[in-house]
Amino acid sequence: MEGDGLRSVLWKKAAQASHEREPLWVRDWASPPPSSDRWLDAADTAGLDGERRWQRLTAWVLAADASGQDWGLRGVGSELPLGQGTAQRQAALQRLALA
Repeated sequence: MEGDGLRSVLWKKAAQASHEREPLWVRDWASPPPSSDRWLDAADTAGLDGERRWQRLTAWVLAADASGQDWGLRGVGSELPLGQGTAQRQAALQRLALA
């Protein structure tokens, strides 16, 4: 038997198909995992007022730090390159405090 297994079919997508002869959507198990690098960009908070913007960025820094992945900060003074750990978190929080 060739083809994709039943466990790979995206059944909700199949149910939404407009025509019964449309091919089924399936998961692509061979795809590489998404990049583990995370960039926190101040531009992504553009719609928020001043204080809420800094609160959001601070929350992102703390969440990124807790994730154990490499992350960096853009749009707050100079760019903080990808990294992780206590020094990375402190450098990011210092930049946010002084911005």
